[in-house]
Amino acid sequence: GDITDNKLVTGFKITPDGATIVYTGTPMYDQSGEKLKDTSSRHRNDREVFRVKLDGSNLKQLTNDPSWEAQSPWVAPPE
Repeated sequence: GDITDNKLVTGFKITPDGATIVYTGTPMYDQSGEKLKDTSSRHRNDREVFRVKLDGSNLKQLTNDPSWEAQSPWVAPPE
């Protein structure tokens, strides 16, 4: 269905340690930190950057700016 829990993923990278995925996808939260309502057009028209462990834990939306659309994530190698 057309709900905010369904994310359209548009690009991803795996971190060098192989434990985390960083990806661009449709947002879950508005700028106040509240979960987007299913009626919001933002989850259809915007892309943000996310991070999640390969086991599905620790999902976090890293960016939250409706004025620009994230296109593809990049992962920096560890120092």
